[in-house]
Amino acid sequence: MLTEFSVTNDWYVLVAPPVAFNGPRFATSYLLGDVSFAECFDFDATQPSKIHLVPRGQPKETPHEQASNNHLQQTATSPQSQAKQAGRREPVVLDGPPLITSSSINSYECDGGRLVVLDAICERDLGFWKDVSDPVIGYYGPGAKPEIMRFTIDVQHPRLLSTRILSHR
Repeated sequence: MLTEFSVTNDWYVLVAPPVAFNGPRFATSYLLGDVSFAECFDFDATQPSKIHLVPRGQPKETPHEQASNNHLQQTATSPQSQAKQAGRREPVVLDGPPLITSSSINSYECDGGRLVVLDAICERDLGFWKDVSDPVIGYYGPGAKPEIMRFTIDVQHPRLLSTRILSHR
């Protein structure tokens, strides 16, 4: 279930939360009008989120790089090594903390395109279908609250470098 994405100069950035569709709940409670469609998904806090980086296009090459890459492509054996030698970026999928990205705020590249930074509003649970028509004492007490989080990703050596909370609510 993807609800948000972000774009940098070279990448589409998507965060897939660890949720699963609950078919029995959909076939019974949802079709009878007892729950919302959102309640047909189960959040699994034991599984990681998946951070997807999808290249937006191929980097521009100078004529010298094109000639060099053409020679390298002729001598390479596997398609993966050919793509790497030709300077083409491949999609990247990384494990992240278990959370739901409800809104992407900003994303950008830095350090010459080696790092991708994503700022997003995240929640650590699927609690967005609370019934606010009848709040009770403790309703707004402790529990999962939206937080602004920053993810820093190294795309040269694909890995999640850091995840930090920028603000608390």
